[in-house]
This record gives sequence, C-alpha cells and structure tokens, in this order.
Amino acid sequence: MATAVAARDAGLRAPRHVLSVYPVTQTSRNTESYLENAIAKPLNRAMMDWFFTHVTRSEQDLDDPRLSLVDAPLAGLAPVTIVNARLDPLRSDGAKLESALLEAGVEVARKEYEGVAHEFFGAAAVLEKARDAQAFAGERLRRSFAL
Repeated sequence: MATAVAARDAGLRAPRHVLSVYPVTQTSRNTESYLENAIAKPLNRAMMDWFFTHVTRSEQDLDDPRLSLVDAPLAGLAPVTIVNARLDPLRSDGAKLESALLEAGVEVARKEYEGVAHEFFGAAAVLEKARDAQAFAGERLRRSFAL
C-alpha cells in the first residue's frame, strides 16, 4: 500500500492492483484485534511492539503515513484486495484500511478467514482456507491485469 501511495505521489506508473495480506495499516496496538489476540501465535501484541520499536526512531515516526496508511491520502489508487486472518492482531488494521479506501473512493474487496492465524496465507499445501485465500487473491489480480 505504501509503495502504491508513493508511486502515485511521485507521478510514477501506478500498480494495476494492490494485494495486501494481513497489512499493518496503523500504529495503535489498542484495536479490538490487538486486544483479542494479545498473546496469539505466531504474531501477538508484544511482537508488534517490538517491530514498531525497531522500525521507528521516535514516537513521531508512528504518525508517518507509510505506517499509518489509514491516515494517508488514498484517493486515486488502483483496486485493492485485503486478506485477513481472524486470529491475528492485524485483523482490525485490514478492516480500518477497507473503510479508509471506501471513503477515498477506491475499489476494495476484503475477506477475513475464520479459524486461522497470521501467516496462514502461505500454507496452501496443508490449509484449505489458505487455498481459498490464494484463489480469491488470484482472481482479483487476474481481473485487474485483464483490463
């Protein structure tokens, strides 16, 4: 998402579609899904605290629109597909991004997969929901590239 925003702002060729799998779209660790999944595995609230501490130099960096995408200007972006896991602190991030994109007039489709955790998307060899998520993402990408 941040790359699509940067390309648009720099006047570069825009991507035809953005696939965002369990995106980080804001920096608060007090959303519904952060609180519900505070001790989840493989990703939890403490781990996200660690990541934010090591990705930023100061508290002010947390307001950077590359991290806080829901506060970035999103109008004019290519269609977006968001995949979220139910058992993931980042689930609310995906929902917040979906709302922000809709408000900005960007085409967006989001699916939340019940009973799976962060990192499920790459487990298609063993998880039917991962196969379903990959098929959903693939179909959305195919439609954008067929234009």
